[in-house]
Amino acid sequence: MNKQKIIILALTLTLFAIVQYFVIEKILDENQKKMSEIYQEGYDQGLKDTVTTLYQETKDCKTTTIWLGNLSKQITDITCLEKLTP
Repeated sequence: MNKQKIIILALTLTLFAIVQYFVIEKILDENQKKMSEIYQEGYDQGLKDTVTTLYQETKDCKTTTIWLGNLSKQITDITCLEKLTP
């Protein structure tokens, strides 16, 4: 092989490696965006479910308990408290 063929081969392999790098980066970036969207959708749905559950459990002046690890709080609709206050 002469020098010209070796240089062309080296440049071709380098170009191929660079193109592969950018293609892989694009694929990884798209996967990361999809995962972020899925995470956000799950978070939004969980928040909506939590608020809906609290609303349903506290209607008709019922009290419910929420938990955060070992901590708990009693939750009551403020309009029920206003009805009890003269």
